[in-house]
Amino acid sequence: MNKLSELGSNAASETVLDYVENAIISGKLRKGDKLPTERSMAESLNVSRSSVREAIKALETMGIISSIQGSGNYIARSLENSVDRAVCALFALNDGTLANILQLRIILEAEACREAIKYASDERLNELKELVDYDYDNFSLDYLDQHDREFHFAIVSLCKNTLIKYLYNTLVYLMDIYRKKVLQATLDKNENHLTKAGHIMILNALINRDPIAAEGAIRAHLSLTEDYQDLLSE
Repeated sequence: MNKLSELGSNAASETVLDYVENAIISGKLRKGDKLPTERSMAESLNVSRSSVREAIKALETMGIISSIQGSGNYIARSLENSVDRAVCALFALNDGTLANILQLRIILEAEACREAIKYASDERLNELKELVDYDYDNFSLDYLDQHDREFHFAIVSLCKNTLIKYLYNTLVYLMDIYRKKVLQATLDKNENHLTKAGHIMILNALINRDPIAAEGAIRAHLSLTEDYQDLLSE
């Protein structure tokens, strides 16, 4: 009896999972690529076809692959969704807080600003002016939410580090839970001007290509005062 059979089907399924993961990391499998057939993987990995099916089902649940009846199994074209699901579940299960999200957001946006300052053209940085220039006194929460989101996303889009972009996309998915609460608190306190001032500080630091000022502006803009912390905890 071979070693994998002695370890049982779970270990055999893990072998298939490792195979697919390593193929993705090494670049042998990319978005949209078709996986080998169940029979081919079973033979090459020396596992049963049932173990392959078990692993495929797990990968499909995680959002890493998509199965098309009559065609086969393919690497998903939007792997970011699988990251979102896993991170959001872990965040919730481990009693994550708004403070946790903001702390990581500050780190990622500060690094994105440094990358934008280093790599983005003057033209790209000046395009951010249009995203800052919106009606901050508009009392529609959806309107303010959309424009605030667009401005911060635009900064991160200038970053060349793909991993920062993926992590930020996941973070924003979580942040959506809280974003409107923060903006609603700003409206309630009639302090929309603080949001505008924060955006302008970040923009000016980017245009002046000053990474220290940019990080300071990000921290000042995203850090919550005690008043806001109290409002959001109610």
